[in-house]
Amino acid sequence: MSTSLSSPLPRRVKPSPRPLSLDAPRCFSNSANRRNAPNYTISNLDERTYHALSNGVLDSLTEHFEALIEESDIDALEQRAARDKLGPQRGAPTTEWDVECATGVMNLRLGPYGTYVINKQPPNKQIWLSSPTSGPKRFDYDESHRAWFSLKEGQLVTLKELLDSELSRVFDTAVDVDLDPHP
Repeated sequence: MSTSLSSPLPRRVKPSPRPLSLDAPRCFSNSANRRNAPNYTISNLDERTYHALSNGVLDSLTEHFEALIEESDIDALEQRAARDKLGPQRGAPTTEWDVECATGVMNLRLGPYGTYVINKQPPNKQIWLSSPTSGPKRFDYDESHRAWFSLKEGQLVTLKELLDSELSRVFDTAVDVDLDPHP
């Protein structure tokens, strides 16, 4: 019995009717999990506008988080965390609850609930978030919606939505962050 192997025919690639442009805006929506979700488009920000917007976000979040920590019953939150067996279980007498922002990097330390790191990424004109709950995300800015948004693994979320949701669970109350996106 003989078997003949033939090489596949070469595939022809149809040329694109118009050249692809890296400057063309990309639109994102995720209607599969969000009804009436807006289409977000990455805005082409100049350096000055990017820095004004991202600095405004970090400044607003720093003020908001300082007030949130100051007004919260940290002892009760830590007792709830211990009851729910969250965070390190080494029996440390105190944990750190504070916010610190310097040179475009913010650290929000929430004791046994973990640390959020929010930082500017000027080369990409993005804001990056590292969350102890949802992991890393990169947020682009959409000028028409005045929102920082992320599309990762098919999940579309705004920075505001993510922080409101996760921090509401940590603080056991409705959290409504103000990103103050205007320079």
